[in-house]
Amino acid sequence: RFGQRDQILRLVKSRVFEMIISSLIFANALYMGIKANVHLNAAKEERLGNSVWFSLFDGFFTLVFAVEWGFRFLAYQKWFFRVEDRKWHIFDTCLVGVSVIELIVEASGSSMGSAGTMVLRVLRMVRLVRLLKIVRYVSAFRELRLMIHGLFSSVRSLLWSFVLLGMVVYIFSIIFVQAAVAFLQRNDFQEGTPETRERFIEFFGSTQTSMRTLMISISGGADWLNFIYLLEKADRVYSLLFLLYIMLVFHGVLHVIASIFVDSALNTSQVEQDQLIREELSAKDSYLTLIKQLLEEADVNDSGTICWEEFQLKLEDEKMQAFLSSIELDISEARGLFKLLDVDESDEVPIDEFVTGCFRLKASGKSLDLASIMHENKKMMRIFMQFMSYTQEQFEAVLDGLSHAGIAHRLE
Repeated sequence: RFGQRDQILRLVKSRVFEMIISSLIFANALYMGIKANVHLNAAKEERLGNSVWFSLFDGFFTLVFAVEWGFRFLAYQKWFFRVEDRKWHIFDTCLVGVSVIELIVEASGSSMGSAGTMVLRVLRMVRLVRLLKIVRYVSAFRELRLMIHGLFSSVRSLLWSFVLLGMVVYIFSIIFVQAAVAFLQRNDFQEGTPETRERFIEFFGSTQTSMRTLMISISGGADWLNFIYLLEKADRVYSLLFLLYIMLVFHGVLHVIASIFVDSALNTSQVEQDQLIREELSAKDSYLTLIKQLLEEADVNDSGTICWEEFQLKLEDEKMQAFLSSIELDISEARGLFKLLDVDESDEVPIDEFVTGCFRLKASGKSLDLASIMHENKKMMRIFMQFMSYTQEQFEAVLDGLSHAGIAHRLE
């Protein structure tokens, strides 16, 4: 039972599984766009856009993502909502639930009337969020993943930024409503044309409309210079207050909001970098543990070292063959690998040194031939140094002999 769970866990973490799910997510997004276009064309022609094919595709994608969710649940079981990816698991659970509810509502849509149609539209818009899952699988989208994570992590700050902006807009909207009241209650109506009165009512006729006017003036929806000219007809003070509002929002509030997003993006980038480091360290520990386990199994006499005969017998194991393939070696090159790691040529290599040497060979990305050349070079250097030491000793012996001979000659 544990072995089956372990196999499912390796499956859901495999690159092939991630690429398949990523492709299906892209296909689902394209399908939803095509379906929306078909429904729009049908609505233009005043006919129904429902099709059996659409029902089949909806059922197919719902089934596929439900199966994916089922595999992940079987892999993690009671730890499904406790592991590091628990937020993604909650996200997947919600999306699968929405898809199932959508199929149920669509099947009974005719009996639910307009309410069912509205629910369907909302559910389809929610299901589009599944496209965000693509950043979970594809490592090439790191920048996009940082942006999305930064947006999610700054939701709380974003909401408070909206509150701050809303407070500023609300306060100034009341001020400009007072400007409209002052203009409309003036006795010299002959100075204001009916068109000017209508414009005051249109843009500053209530607190809500005044807030809308202030929002569109800072978002590019209208030229705020026209509003200044309009407020000047009530009083020049109001036009100056409108300039103050523009300066305060543009150079104050919006910059504060932007700085919050920048700070959130920096924090998210640091968290992402820390996560990559943790994943790299975890992969390294897993790799070293696997090699050490294989070598300890090969060490039949529990000596803490492995000789060539023990290593040669272990080569018949599929795990050892897979390990050699991971460092881009063939079984025929195993002897060269062993000689490379056997630095002192004792035909025995300590297991810890074997593990470290294999990891360096894998991490450096060098071929065994280049590593062998470096090994031979070190070997030649060691022999050369031994020869130099021997030569020096012989020269010193000769000099000592000559010096003794000279002293003996003088004594005679």
